[in-house]
Amino acid sequence: MRKLIAVLIMIVLSALHCQSASAEHNVEQADRWYNYHWGRGVTVPAANLNIGGYFKGSYNRPEGQRETLQLDDLSLFITWTPHARLRFFSEIEQHNWINNDGVENFVDKLNVERLFVDFLITDAVSARFGKFLTPFGRWNVIHSAPLVWTTNRPVVTDNFSSPFALRANGLMLNYTHIVNEHNLDVSIYLDNSTNLEPKSFNNVIFDQAAGLRVNYEVTEELQLGFSYLSYKALKDQVDQGLPIHHLLGVDFLWQHQGYELMFESLYHTLDGAGQKLEEKGMYLQGVVPLGGKVSAVARYEYFDTKELEKSLSISHIGVLGLAWRPYLPLVMKSEYRFGNNNGIIAPSGLFVSVAMFF
Repeated sequence: MRKLIAVLIMIVLSALHCQSASAEHNVEQADRWYNYHWGRGVTVPAANLNIGGYFKGSYNRPEGQRETLQLDDLSLFITWTPHARLRFFSEIEQHNWINNDGVENFVDKLNVERLFVDFLITDAVSARFGKFLTPFGRWNVIHSAPLVWTTNRPVVTDNFSSPFALRANGLMLNYTHIVNEHNLDVSIYLDNSTNLEPKSFNNVIFDQAAGLRVNYEVTEELQLGFSYLSYKALKDQVDQGLPIHHLLGVDFLWQHQGYELMFESLYHTLDGAGQKLEEKGMYLQGVVPLGGKVSAVARYEYFDTKELEKSLSISHIGVLGLAWRPYLPLVMKSEYRFGNNNGIIAPSGLFVSVAMFF
């Protein structure tokens, strides 16, 4: 544990030093074949190649459970743009590779998070093929630890409670249209994870899926979103076949001078192959700047699961925390989570993390 603490402290101190020396470093790189910018990685202009990534380390002290200190994520981004209309992207990640039990096997913890190619068909239409973040709701597509305000994801979006796979394998078409001088973005995607999943040590949840995501910029400060997803899941395999899941979601994001309000809701039904399930959930999160690049964060979550019209669990969850972002690529977070009937899906306790793009 002491070694892990020392490693995390050294990484943070190195990041702070990088910022203070960035101007001098940029001058030194003027004639080099590559450029490095903290938070944006290494760029090789002649090859149209960029290599970057991020890490997240955390200390978790959930009530009634063992406390943990771990390197949650170590992600490597590789972006290659051989043509103005063509882009290749991959994200390779080590998840929970180092923790207070020691260092885990490198290969066992290696995972292909994303692997896709983007093709710009016209200025308004693009296509994406490969493994990508499922565009359902708002949190899942911005989930990288340095970009979000809390150590833990909301229940309706996390790996254990979310009723949908966080990543899809297949084809997605994106269309952008200008309405009253603001963007209307529409995404339609088809998944076939059974045949397209690249090397991964996570369970493949989708068998087949189809979805729609719409996001409209009402103003420069307000965005409204709608999501729909229909899929079959391999984990539901029974003698009668695979039941079909249906999910609906609405969300919004409002931002103004450091203040932020974000909302997501989800309604999920499963009916068929001898199974019947209904789930609904939501979260509302607010952010208030306190000064000194510190922000206060508060979130309320609700999650309800019913099977055959019988309520299995209704959970109410609250999160109160602080986030300090001394520089854009670096954020340090501390939060306390509490609630009612939340012990399994989101245990109460103290959670602290450090995350940084490099």
